[in-house]
Amino acid sequence: MRSPAEIQLRPLVRQRQWHWEEIPVLELQLSIPHCDTKDRRIRRINRYYESFARSCEQYAHRFLFPAAAKDFSAAVAENRCPAPWHFYASFTTHLLQHGIWSLTLETEEVTDGAPYRCRCADTWELTSGYPLALSDLFPAEPLYRRRLKAHAKEVLRAAQEQGLTLHENWQHHLGSAWNRENFYLSDEGLHWFYPMYALGGEALGIPTFFLPWDSEKNPRLPPALLDSAHPTDIL
Repeated sequence: MRSPAEIQLRPLVRQRQWHWEEIPVLELQLSIPHCDTKDRRIRRINRYYESFARSCEQYAHRFLFPAAAKDFSAAVAENRCPAPWHFYASFTTHLLQHGIWSLTLETEEVTDGAPYRCRCADTWELTSGYPLALSDLFPAEPLYRRRLKAHAKEVLRAAQEQGLTLHENWQHHLGSAWNRENFYLSDEGLHWFYPMYALGGEALGIPTFFLPWDSEKNPRLPPALLDSAHPTDIL
């Protein structure tokens, strides 16, 4: 199949408020990717992100709104100034060329506790309209996970020596919190990440690791990028 023409990407914005006793207690703001196209492959991707947006709204309504209303009622009873809760979702495109589209979506919950951020990622082969798997970057190495974990451990140990505080059992969580879908591509190389609080506290954020395409540990470029790469771009 031919790769679709260059897609016209724009954010699809949704905003909503939930009220308790006519006062807003929860605000939702979504900015999700949408492509203006007639290509059926891309329309399928659009439906995927529209479903993601609906899931965010359902989560906010079913779980966050009752908790926000309870917090509001408690604040009024204790003569405190209640602050509205917030739920945000936005996306970032990291690579969009040669039939490859790689992006991340991040959500953030601002409640009565510490803010919580969650990230997910997708890398699409636009020629087929289906996701690219992390294992596709290591076709000759079934144990690629060991390589990525070893690199992440090396980076974190160096950060510890510089004073970064990690969980006591962070090395165990490098395996237990691993998700093969948590990766994205850029012009520079492969990025993969762990959930917030999986390896350390709030200061660590979402732990993200990186291997450049020309690294001695490098993954293989996707075929679409491999065909257009210069010899010095790959090993």
